[in-house]
Amino acid sequence: MRLGPALPDGGFVLAESRSTIDGQHVQVFDALGRSSWTFRMGDAIEHRIADEAGDLWVGHFDEGVCGDPLSHPGLRRWSSTGEPLWSFRPGPGLIDMSDCVALNVDGLTAWACPYMHYPLIEVCGDGTVHVRPTSVRGVRGLAISR
Repeated sequence: MRLGPALPDGGFVLAESRSTIDGQHVQVFDALGRSSWTFRMGDAIEHRIADEAGDLWVGHFDEGVCGDPLSHPGLRRWSSTGEPLWSFRPGPGLIDMSDCVALNVDGLTAWACPYMHYPLIEVCGDGTVHVRPTSVRGVRGLAISR
């Protein structure tokens, strides 16, 4: 299990990157270290980060996107209790996300960069998506600042 992310209330999340269809591989702890919730976010977690509301943004790598219905969108937002709140859907200027290679959060806004053409995707707290084409290749991370 890998530690992270920290939650705004002082709690934290532990999660295995890999998961089976019937396995609950995410565990949420409160600020005192007591287990609060367990649930499943899908297979092949590459990134997970909490926004300022405590929601969990999760980016998946290709093995999950291609093999697990929960991971298929490539990028999802979950409540810290395991409720799915938002998932990526292709739209104008977007193709399927085969691998979320970079993810970061600023406030309530998530920023992601998917493999293969590496557009910069901004997902606002209300679920509105903005896409910015880039000429960058081989992205490893995103530094975000208001």
